[in-house]
Amino acid sequence: MLLLLLGCTMAALEAVVIQDENGVGIEDASAQIKTIFPGGSPLANAFPSGFASTCLLLTDGTVICHEYNTNRWHRLKPDINGSYQNGSWDVPGFTVADMPNANDPTIGCVNCPYQPLDFASAVLPDGRVVVIGGEYNNLVPL
Repeated sequence: MLLLLLGCTMAALEAVVIQDENGVGIEDASAQIKTIFPGGSPLANAFPSGFASTCLLLTDGTVICHEYNTNRWHRLKPDINGSYQNGSWDVPGFTVADMPNANDPTIGCVNCPYQPLDFASAVLPDGRVVVIGGEYNNLVPL
């Protein structure tokens, strides 16, 4: 399976879309992001752990990817030449805090980790990221 991050010039990339070789969207990307731009070149540094799902390009040029079925995000910082292919994950000073735990009395959960699947997300103009909802939390339908 070929995974592509489309539209990957730093100036032009507005949204990250992961698709297979037929242009069909992939919900659960892979154990590692195999490619980050057209041409299919693998990343020099593998995704840190688990499966990468939703990825977003931030206003500072770094990319964050949600780790499937967790409350963790990982951040890819391009190298000094602007290369994502040779970039590094979770560089000190460029890490992402885990999503906070919460209470959900409808399912009797206290201090539950927020581990959404199929959620809405966006990068706000000031660089912050918003994650809203989720059809599932920890693979449990909501």
